[in-house]
Amino acid sequence: TAGLSGADLELIINNAKIISINRNFNEKEIREEDLHKAYSDFTIGIELENITIEDRQIEKTAFHEIGHALTMLLQKDYPYEFDTVTIIPRDQGEGSIVLGFARFFKKVDLQTLSKEDLKKLIISLLGGYTAETIMYNGNIDDGASNDLNRATAIAQKMVKSFGMTDTLFSSNEKLTEKEQESVETILQECKNECKKLLEEHIVIFKKLTEELINK
Repeated sequence: TAGLSGADLELIINNAKIISINRNFNEKEIREEDLHKAYSDFTIGIELENITIEDRQIEKTAFHEIGHALTMLLQKDYPYEFDTVTIIPRDQGEGSIVLGFARFFKKVDLQTLSKEDLKKLIISLLGGYTAETIMYNGNIDDGASNDLNRATAIAQKMVKSFGMTDTLFSSNEKLTEKEQESVETILQECKNECKKLLEEHIVIFKKLTEELINK
């Protein structure tokens, strides 16, 4: 629960109590599964139970999310702790719906990240996009836009703010041509490493996707 306030925790506990009562009115115990669901409802959104999704979309979402999860798990010393992967749709409010997610936790409230740590984050952010590219010969959906934007933002900070390349800083807010080249180099290197990880573990990748769809 790194990053959550006392009020956030109170709300999660109260929701877990309600979930427990709905599950079994006579049981006087809040289980770990109740807390986990309450946490997910608070941080990701409420599960949507009555929603129709095409089988093709379910499969594509599963490949996408396993792509994220597996690239987190396969990277040695990944900076965050993996928690959950799911393809249960959730309502995040204000008309925003996510078809699935792969979630990790920060291990501590305050954490510095090295150049290698940030590259590992970029690789896992590209995991869903790369998985779809592999499985559908480049015929990807538009659901990867947020992942790509986040990956690009990290690479830009590495170049512009953190001094993690040989490119000299510029005072301009916009990236110079040289800085943009450095950003693209980082993204391309991470994309290649992501593709290599998934292709080398393609059997378990497909098996995990199958299990995710079944469960």
